[in-house]
Amino acid sequence: ICQLCGDDPGIQRLSLDHVVPRSKGGKTSWYNVVTACKACNSRKGNDETIVPKVKPKKPTYWELAARRKCRPLMIRDEYWKGFLGWDEDHLIYSPSKPI
Repeated sequence: ICQLCGDDPGIQRLSLDHVVPRSKGGKTSWYNVVTACKACNSRKGNDETIVPKVKPKKPTYWELAARRKCRPLMIRDEYWKGFLGWDEDHLIYSPSKPI
């Protein structure tokens, strides 16, 4: 979701926006980067007066882990399904090929 306009353009149309622009000394860190649609990011440029709807923050390990479980995971052996705690819909079985 774009943190500047609030739209959800899809992951292909999102970019990382530096709240304090790099040209003005902003760093690439959890506390200075938000997602923005490419149109908003381009329009913002290095204007510091345009601020995101949500202040950037560093997610906890558990927040990252919860988000990761929403994405597909490829496993080589079906045996592992019972140990992962992953939703069946997000597991992709891909056996390894013999050498």
